[in-house]
Amino acid sequence: MLYKAQINDYGLDDWVMEFHEIYGAVNKDRTLESVWLHAIEDASQLHEDLRIGEYYNALGHIADIFCWLCAFTMKAHSDLGTKESLLDIVLCKYPRYCFYCQSSPCICSAIIGRGIEDRTKKEQQKKYRLQRTAVERARLHQNGYEPKSLQEIVEMYRTIYDAINFRTPLEIIMAHLQEEVGEVASALNDIIDYPERRFNDEYKQELEHEIADVITWVVALILKFDYLLTAGAVYQIRTGEIPDDGKLANYLEKHSLGITLSSVLWTRFQTPDGNALWCPNCKERPCNLKLLR
Repeated sequence: MLYKAQINDYGLDDWVMEFHEIYGAVNKDRTLESVWLHAIEDASQLHEDLRIGEYYNALGHIADIFCWLCAFTMKAHSDLGTKESLLDIVLCKYPRYCFYCQSSPCICSAIIGRGIEDRTKKEQQKKYRLQRTAVERARLHQNGYEPKSLQEIVEMYRTIYDAINFRTPLEIIMAHLQEEVGEVASALNDIIDYPERRFNDEYKQELEHEIADVITWVVALILKFDYLLTAGAVYQIRTGEIPDDGKLANYLEKHSLGITLSSVLWTRFQTPDGNALWCPNCKERPCNLKLLR
């Protein structure tokens, strides 16, 4: 069980196990496809919330998507043999740098339009990337450079993509998240249409990479909300709604830490006293909801 007093210390896999403790008994009766349909549903509701400006509800749906992603990671491990550790899945594609340009900060925008069209060369380039990220991921583990907490994961992504996410509109970031949620669904369709791929290591790696991409854009949304909160504070100071007492830096530092992925998750699933987590629908831990579908 996670406790609020240590909220900033918990790692990505701690959150996976926390949600498994709450929802594992219910999710074991769901299929892998059913679990991801719930993630798709929440992604659609999130998109609607952003479109109509219901930002508080949007943060709740971000938390729900993350929760379903944790469940999907556990289910994919048991059903398909993919990696059990969500941290490992993330770092195998993003070992503290961008998978595509192999750089941190990301320089993809600087090389856009210079993509390789030849299929053979594309495959060679992808093979090189996979080999390099595998080596770098092993090095992170060996040298103890793995992100320890969920916030360290967020900061890792901030370091890689900060310049890009800062200037990318919220709606475009949401579109990228929706795209990656769809990519996971596409991978699931593959094992329905081609059951033999269920046991294919290359297929499992592709699915893991799509899971990592969903995390990437969930974090991008959280960071964008954080930027917007800071920008809102600056506007209020400039218009006099918040007095400028010469402590602007302290004010912004305090408020820019108000939206973190950990705090969003805690707010969505916290018990009434705020000290632990439960299912906000049935108001129990573990969840005792009966499956309707």
